[in-house]
Amino acid sequence: MTADKIGLLTMNVFLLPGETKVLHLKDFRSQYLINDVAKSGMPFGIFCLRKFYQHMMGTLVELDRVIKRYPNGEIDIRIKAKKSFSLDKFYSKMDGKEYPGAKIVVETSHDNYAVDNTILTAYHAHQFRLTPDNFDNGTVNFYDIAKSLDLSTDDKINLSKLKAKQQQQAHLLRLIKYKNSLIDQEIKSKFTFYLN
Repeated sequence: MTADKIGLLTMNVFLLPGETKVLHLKDFRSQYLINDVAKSGMPFGIFCLRKFYQHMMGTLVELDRVIKRYPNGEIDIRIKAKKSFSLDKFYSKMDGKEYPGAKIVVETSHDNYAVDNTILTAYHAHQFRLTPDNFDNGTVNFYDIAKSLDLSTDDKINLSKLKAKQQQQAHLLRLIKYKNSLIDQEIKSKFTFYLN
């Protein structure tokens, strides 16, 4: 783990490494941060405002591009997630800037890695059920699978909190099984509807 000091956006967003997201930023503090990031190329973070800060987690991101700047100062950006972090210390103003910042601890245990065959088999079966015509049974990594499952913010946070690969993979397998159960329920409800 490494400790860094970074500028922050605070919002109800948590991304897994490799995910991208488009954000529309309205407040002036966020605009100042993005202007500094665009000039320097420095990474920044998104602190996830969730459940009264009980998780104290966020995502280290990089600015992929500025999509649009509006006359009123608002801005559209595209970001890409790098790693998750835990918050060590929060600053309402970072080094005299108008935006918040934090000292963070970057989670180095969350690198993308190959999953075991049990998860790969379950994932391929899940993908085949969703898109049988475009099915690709190639090798995928841990975060590739997690990103494809359309997880909720809470699911992403819970997955990222796990430190051991064995715990991460067991949780990912539970999520795949849960998504499959949703597909089963949808099929069953369609069948029941057609019978009535």
